[in-house]
Amino acid sequence: MNTDVAVPYKLIATLDTDSEDVDGKKVYTVDYSYECLDPKGEDCPDAGFVRAVRWSSNASSGVLLHSFEDISGRTSYEPPIALTSSRMVVGDSVETQTGGVTYTSTFDVIVSECPIQWVDTWTGCPKITLSDGGAEAPLAGEYYAIGGYNVVAMELTGDTGQWQLLYATYADL
Repeated sequence: MNTDVAVPYKLIATLDTDSEDVDGKKVYTVDYSYECLDPKGEDCPDAGFVRAVRWSSNASSGVLLHSFEDISGRTSYEPPIALTSSRMVVGDSVETQTGGVTYTSTFDVIVSECPIQWVDTWTGCPKITLSDGGAEAPLAGEYYAIGGYNVVAMELTGDTGQWQLLYATYADL
């Protein structure tokens, strides 16, 4: 759900359980689609594809963003954007130069209460800021993560509010 109450829809994120092997990393795609809060609402966009992000995460490489796709097309990042390195502590940064943009990802803080709507008792949530030096890249913004769930809240370039995890369903992969 979005913290901006004027947003008339929620985003549904779906993990494609089929991975692609890229340089020894399993890269997964997360597809995002709209679901109107009021299906009869005139301000709600048609349900369907919003964006897709290809991610990988492992102990030796950290969290990497491999591509971003929306209705205007797909942008692949070679090398992928490092959202985190393999080990980071508060204050650490990692820099990636790709596609003519320099991205800096900083582990800002561990917030005492995770900004999610699903469970209000989760604590100790890392906040990571991905900056793009003013390029207004679609993946730049703030990310919050919980171990085992990955990113649970984000506010990206162009968002009017923060997207927060409302619920999750999953099966063993």
